[in-house]
Amino acid sequence: MTKYGVFIGRFQPFHAGHVDVVEYIKSEGYTPLILVGTSTLGWRDKDPYTYADRREMIQSVYPGIEVKPLLDIPGDNDAWAKSVYSIIGAGNEYKIFYHRKAEDVTNGLHYIEECFDSCEIQQIPEALYPISGTQVRDVLKYVPKPVLGCIAQSPFLKIKRNDYYYYAERLGVDSVAFILYNKDTGLYGLINEYKPPIDQFLITAFGGSLDKPMPLEDIVREECIEESGYEAAGIATIGKHFVSTQMNQFCHLYLVTVGKFVGKTSVDPVESRASVVWMKKEDILKLEDWKAKVIIGAV
Repeated sequence: MTKYGVFIGRFQPFHAGHVDVVEYIKSEGYTPLILVGTSTLGWRDKDPYTYADRREMIQSVYPGIEVKPLLDIPGDNDAWAKSVYSIIGAGNEYKIFYHRKAEDVTNGLHYIEECFDSCEIQQIPEALYPISGTQVRDVLKYVPKPVLGCIAQSPFLKIKRNDYYYYAERLGVDSVAFILYNKDTGLYGLINEYKPPIDQFLITAFGGSLDKPMPLEDIVREECIEESGYEAAGIATIGKHFVSTQMNQFCHLYLVTVGKFVGKTSVDPVESRASVVWMKKEDILKLEDWKAKVIIGAV
């Protein structure tokens, strides 16, 4: 049983005030559980960051902290509260920590107080939350985009410039790729995923970048659930292959025996359109995807 200190917010972006709250939750003897609201939104003025962006922000400060997406259910407080309970999990002790912002008081939006019993919630001391995401976003408007790129380099891109213009350089990032295997049917699972640059769906091996300080097999397990919805019952290592000698990139290849289907956890708008395609070995060898061919060729 876990004693969760639940912190619900938009985190647009995650800032020093949020850090103070997480530290306060820890000081009260709770394990922080971060629930990210408006998790399907992004790329707009009030909500510039996607759920994936915000999860990365939070876990860059607190590696390993539990961060979960929380869907908005406008006008149905009971359903929204039940979705919070489902994430916390039955049998776990919890306390929901919240901040009563001035604008919420003015507009009568006491949603935490309306949705949960007083014994379930704990108000955060006012001094712990001296800034807001709105303030941070307003300040960032005055920072030139190339400068933002230099301040916050992603693990994938670096902003560079020559005498005439700025440009983004793709950094060499290792990755994992895997194919699913269903023991009951003898079929192999690949992902049928929409590729925006060519405006088509392609069948390929599953994959993900090594952008977290985690063991390779743990990343495969996480990607497997996020992209396919299946738990990994077994993981067989196929090998490691060059992707780009120019940037010294490697891809680690695996065959994943699937276990229980628990549902996809990814809320990425592109990944949400993807589906699992189950195929015979001989049909996979006819695909254009080299990773799928290498993996299935080793089986």
